[in-house]
Amino acid sequence: MLTVIFSNQTARRTYDALRSSLGKCSLGFVILLTFETCIAQDSAKSGQANQLGQEIAQVLSERDLTLVGPNLVLGLDTQITKEVRSLKDKKKALAEADKKRLAVLANIELNKRMMTELRTKHRLLSTKLTGVLDVATNNRLVGELSATSGAMAQLEEDKPELLKLAKTEKDAVSREEEEFVQDLAKIREKVDAALEAWEELKKDKKLIDAMEAASKKIGKKISIQPSTTLISSEKLLKTYEQAMISESIPLEKESGVYSVKVSINGKPGEQMIVDSAASSISVSHDFAKKLGIEIKDSDEDAIVTLADGSQIPAKIVYLDSVRVGKFTAENVECCVMHPRAVNAPALLGMSFLDQFKFEIDSEKMELKMLKVDSGEKKVAPSKSKKPLK
Repeated sequence: MLTVIFSNQTARRTYDALRSSLGKCSLGFVILLTFETCIAQDSAKSGQANQLGQEIAQVLSERDLTLVGPNLVLGLDTQITKEVRSLKDKKKALAEADKKRLAVLANIELNKRMMTELRTKHRLLSTKLTGVLDVATNNRLVGELSATSGAMAQLEEDKPELLKLAKTEKDAVSREEEEFVQDLAKIREKVDAALEAWEELKKDKKLIDAMEAASKKIGKKISIQPSTTLISSEKLLKTYEQAMISESIPLEKESGVYSVKVSINGKPGEQMIVDSAASSISVSHDFAKKLGIEIKDSDEDAIVTLADGSQIPAKIVYLDSVRVGKFTAENVECCVMHPRAVNAPALLGMSFLDQFKFEIDSEKMELKMLKVDSGEKKVAPSKSKKPLK
């Protein structure tokens, strides 16, 4: 039979009323037993506090400590545990946002690849058409040229919408990333504060004496040390922190502009001007030739506007890799300027920079970069003959 101890008369009256109303029915017995068990557990906790004594309980209360068996737990430890667990959902939200972004980028790559193929096909058909004499062949080639032109026009029409969607998804990732990074910083601050608090508690003479007395009363050694709850939470926090890459990369300054060493396609690093106003990486024809960048007639045409306002024709190519410090991006858009732009500077533009969080610290002469690994991998472009929307 379960013995129930009541801490006050109100609990006694509530219990009696419930027992009377439920009677002896089986459901009533289950509910009643549950109620009795809860009261018994509360009584056990109350009994433990009474066992320790009022003075020891006061020492614990003043330091926001709870005794769970022979282990001490700081109030901040429990709060940290809840917040670290919440990071799982935040990381998942970041991964979902990044998955959508990568899917859009795959479709943009498909659009670019198909456009390149169609330009090549259009050029070959045009060449064939010039030497055709019979009407049937001429009509067939004209028809193919028309279909190719129509497909190119459709890709051009799709491109702005894809780019707009890519920006929307990139902004969504940035918001999730920013929130995740801020939460990491706040929790790390609390963990450090908790660990520091434990170090102070180890030197607390009043607490030491109280825990020695409590140890004798409960018959078990009570150690003043970071709780297992806090230690486990910090280990989990570190796994999330390892997914965050950050670095401050030295900058060089000349004529009022900042430059940084950039490695393209695995080649030795070259100084490039960090230019957040440039939509893309931009290099001279000689610079591209030096790095072994292949330029084809079928590559998309572009116009690059220089700092003095002059406009230079260019070809758009895609670099296999671009690395700055620890940060690498793949398949990065780059404008290779016409050979006549002999002295055009190499610009590290947003086609690379926009893939990371970055900031130019002019005082420290550093490019501060940050990236959170969402766990999502780059999506291979679809083999569909029509770009997805």
